[in-house]
Amino acid sequence: MGQAIVRRFARAGHEVAFSYNSNGERAKELAAETGTEAYALDFRREWRAPDLDVDILVNNAGVNLATEEIFNTSDEEIETTMRINFYAPVRLIRHYGRGMRDRGFGRVVTINSGMGLVPPARRLSYGASKHAMRAATRSLAQELAAYQITVNDVCPGPVDSFMFREKAQAAVDAGRFPDTGAYLADFLSRVPTGSLILADEVAAAVAFLAAEESGSITGVALRVDGGMYNL
Repeated sequence: MGQAIVRRFARAGHEVAFSYNSNGERAKELAAETGTEAYALDFRREWRAPDLDVDILVNNAGVNLATEEIFNTSDEEIETTMRINFYAPVRLIRHYGRGMRDRGFGRVVTINSGMGLVPPARRLSYGASKHAMRAATRSLAQELAAYQITVNDVCPGPVDSFMFREKAQAAVDAGRFPDTGAYLADFLSRVPTGSLILADEVAAAVAFLAAEESGSITGVALRVDGGMYNL
């Protein structure tokens, strides 16, 4: 999703900077391909946000470690998940929001999750972190509206991504499915459209909420989920 978002905004003529954690080589390739800037940040540890003038902040970094029942969920898992999925976006909004406030314009879009709306079983740390971010978005949307800063969430369903394939393999390794194809079939049986979400579809939703014409849309959770979390 991050790569799709970077490409979308670069094609639209924005000056784009993005962060990465583990795949430095791929980040350099993406930066060279799109004419953007890449910054190495590890949200699990101490980090400092780059000093940039930012009008549009997209919080996309995330981790989904939850696969176990509550009795096997460690404090470390919960702390790491909250640090990446909740603390990091809030810190970035606090850091770059000051400039937005002073300039009288800003767009904040956080990649949340359908699980932030309906947390399922065995997803305690992930669901809690995304639910917390949803609460933060709703609160900050009200707080920052006076400065013409909108704050919104995009809540994807199952995206065809590296993270999804990791979860599929983990389910197979745990003996819950014979292979990743069976995992995919079971998962898609719960998605009304019957297909995984494309990263470009998520990027399009982000671009919509970040547009200047979307100034009256704030505090929302825009679902891109194939109808999976149709509440």
